[in-house]
Amino acid sequence: MTASSPAGSRRGRRGGFTLVELLVVIGIIALLVSILLPTLNRARESARRTKCLANLRSIGQMVNIYANQNKGLIPVGHSNDTGASSVWYSVNYYVARWNTNPDDIRYVGLGLLFPANIISSSPGEGEVFYCPSTNEDTFHSMKSLQGPNPYIDDLLAGNPMAGKATRIGYGCRASDPTSDLAQDHRGVCWMATGAAYYPVNGWTDQTQRVGMMRLSRMKTRAILTDVAAGTRLKLAHVKGINALSADGSARFIDQTYMGVSPTDNVTPLLQSLTVNTASTPNTTMDIFWQRIDDAP
Repeated sequence: MTASSPAGSRRGRRGGFTLVELLVVIGIIALLVSILLPTLNRARESARRTKCLANLRSIGQMVNIYANQNKGLIPVGHSNDTGASSVWYSVNYYVARWNTNPDDIRYVGLGLLFPANIISSSPGEGEVFYCPSTNEDTFHSMKSLQGPNPYIDDLLAGNPMAGKATRIGYGCRASDPTSDLAQDHRGVCWMATGAAYYPVNGWTDQTQRVGMMRLSRMKTRAILTDVAAGTRLKLAHVKGINALSADGSARFIDQTYMGVSPTDNVTPLLQSLTVNTASTPNTTMDIFWQRIDDAP
């Protein structure tokens, strides 16, 4: 009987990790993930913020083209139904609504870029209206479950239905800060239904025609942000928002420049905008835009 050699025993032994070694490897991987994940998240958010700024600049170029074609007017404002809601400056994210009188599509705000042939109905072009950081939002994304998003194709295909509309992911300035009228007469409001296709005052007289904001007077004032207001307001980006000025420039604004609500000097201004749907001109929204104008 031949005795086995030590070398033969080593060759027949199966290699592998011990439980301790396996736990050490898992621990190292978990540590690396915890170190790298915040960096990856910051890089992803930085890319989204950059894409959002590019969207805003593209919209700024289209707004300038529209102004050149329409005596310096720019298509920004808000859109509401009749009654008390018509003064909610926070409902500033519609581009098209189904009008029941007569039955047709009513283009409102930035939606006027479509009949002006400055932008088409294609999702590839319509995507410019949606911030990439909020594209999981039910109401203000290309994946919306409410209304006909992406963009406007469903409205164009027909199937009229009262209340049908297209929302975008950006909010427009609702009242004209350069107007000589009293503050409660400065709103630029396209009504959701009715005979009037022009913007109206929306407060003291919902049939009183008002002028659209003018590019030459707005200058560097903000006209668009990636904050979708109403009851669904949230910061689109970590620690701040992007804003577009009338001159076509766009910049990131830290949330600290928003400050607190003037009504109590405690509640953050952004938070106060989510609940302000009183049947009076929403002056808090005007303060919000003024602070954007003043931010560096």
